[in-house]
Amino acid sequence: MNMRERAYWRELFDAIIHVRGERERIAKAIGVVAVTLSRWASGESSPRPRYLSPLVQAIPDEHRSAFQTSIAQEFPSHHFNEPMQEDLSDEPIQDHTRFSIPFQFVSRILATRATDAPHQVSWVMIQQILQHALLHLASDGQGLKITVILCRPPRDNGIICSLREKVALGTYPWRENVEEQVRFLGADTLVGYTVATARSHQVRDLTVNPTFLPYLRDEHEISAAACPIMWHSHIAGCVLFSSTAVGTFESDALMVLLQAYTNLIALALAESDFYDVSLIQLRVMPTFKDQEQYLASFQRRVIALMKESVSSEYPLTRMKAEKIAWQQIETLLLAYYSRSSCEHDTQAHESAKSDPLNEQDHAHKNYDDRGLHDTFPLQKGKTYDNNTRI
Repeated sequence: MNMRERAYWRELFDAIIHVRGERERIAKAIGVVAVTLSRWASGESSPRPRYLSPLVQAIPDEHRSAFQTSIAQEFPSHHFNEPMQEDLSDEPIQDHTRFSIPFQFVSRILATRATDAPHQVSWVMIQQILQHALLHLASDGQGLKITVILCRPPRDNGIICSLREKVALGTYPWRENVEEQVRFLGADTLVGYTVATARSHQVRDLTVNPTFLPYLRDEHEISAAACPIMWHSHIAGCVLFSSTAVGTFESDALMVLLQAYTNLIALALAESDFYDVSLIQLRVMPTFKDQEQYLASFQRRVIALMKESVSSEYPLTRMKAEKIAWQQIETLLLAYYSRSSCEHDTQAHESAKSDPLNEQDHAHKNYDDRGLHDTFPLQKGKTYDNNTRI
């Protein structure tokens, strides 16, 4: 159900529970888990009659009258003075269903895949899956983040050397809206190990001494699990599940559920997004902090590429220019550790400094777009990023 179809009380309720602390307060007052409130607000489910009166009473005073007027239109036979009775049958995650995905949701994903426009179906499906998974998996008092990470296209030698974040959705303390991600990851990460082995893995506590599993701890992350995105034994990347609590993903049954959600995300990707596992030879990538100076040049690269191609026989579209820009940035990041350790302090950033789009370089001189490809010239007849040809 989309925003325009929701009843007013659901829209108002959605706004109320996004105020920090209100979701937990209302859930405690009613006697349900916090994720149930999100399902009521989105329209995915509705409160049983026994919860209606406590729900209205838990609404802040300034909104209660309007809230009750609207919800009464949807439940006209209910008397809002009924006491609540102990019955948790409305809970979305019961013992017999908490480790399975409801068939109704799977059917909804298949319908989206069958009917949505080709140019948007992948994005819509991924959004739906992330939102449902977050509602299903979120626990009171714990932050949860789900990130989709995809393989970069093979390099000129046919080898895949890095991964890049695609999109993420989380609960507090992470951002609570779907957002695109841009960071690169490599062999020194849990997701890199998951893609290289084509198997699911989890780390109980990222704050203690590392186990045999490699990992790169992100902000707020305490425990993590990663599941490979597979299709016909080929791999497209993985889905990373991050938690603010220790040992969140230790249950075997939960890991099966995480892989099930990951398998749904596989349905949202194109066949061309999947690669033979033998092509995965990931390299170590710079830290997220060290990547910032390179990632900051992305938009300038795209515009400069499009400007330079205007007079060519085949001007670049924005999509093609973006693919080439990501390839250029990946090349710089792959070269980051190419210097010997004794030269690192003075020379590790040499390739970035010589890049005319580096921010530090911009601070010292005006950049002429004609110099963009001193390091990465566009060559006629060359294929960029797997399917962009100049």
